[in-house]
Amino acid sequence: NNGEWQDIFKDVVMATHYVDNLSSRFNLDTRNVILTGHSSGGHLVLWLAHQEKLINKSKTMQVKAVVSLAPLTDLAEVARNDTLPCHQTVEGLMGGPLSKYPQRYKEASPIHMSNTGLELIVVNGKQDSPGFYKQFVDYRENMSKRGHEIRHIEVQPSGHFEMITPGTTAW
Repeated sequence: NNGEWQDIFKDVVMATHYVDNLSSRFNLDTRNVILTGHSSGGHLVLWLAHQEKLINKSKTMQVKAVVSLAPLTDLAEVARNDTLPCHQTVEGLMGGPLSKYPQRYKEASPIHMSNTGLELIVVNGKQDSPGFYKQFVDYRENMSKRGHEIRHIEVQPSGHFEMITPGTTAW
C-alpha cells in the first residue's frame, strides 16, 4: 500500500492533537509546549515542527519550540550511507528504496522543508557518527539560507546514546 509509509507521520500528528484531550482531563497547561525526541524521534519532532498547519489545529496546545537530540534530518542520505546504523530501517519506514521513491524521502526529510515559526534546538554528541553530525550541519546550513537560525548544543563527551543514558556525564 502506497499510503502506509505516511502512517507514522499521521500518528505523530494525531498524538500531538491528543494532548488536547489530556489537557482538559488532567488540567495541563499546554500554552508553552516543547516537543522533544532522540534520533528517529528527533527526526519526527523536526518533521513535525515544519508541519505548522497540522500542529496548529490543536485547540489548546501551543508548541513553542522543538528540542531534537541527535536527529536524522535527511532520510535519503541515511539510505545512501550504509555505514549508518539505521541505514536499512529507513527503507522499511519509507516503504521501499530511495531509487524507487525519491519524493517520499524528500517529503519526510526536514532538510528539504521550509521555515517554521518555532524555535529549533538541536543537541548533538561530539563523538556521534560523522554521518549523523554531517546531516545536522547540512540541515543547519539549509535552514540558515532560508533565514531560520537553529540553536545548537554540542555535548561532550557524548556519542549517539550517552545524552539519553542516565548516569553518563552527558546525561
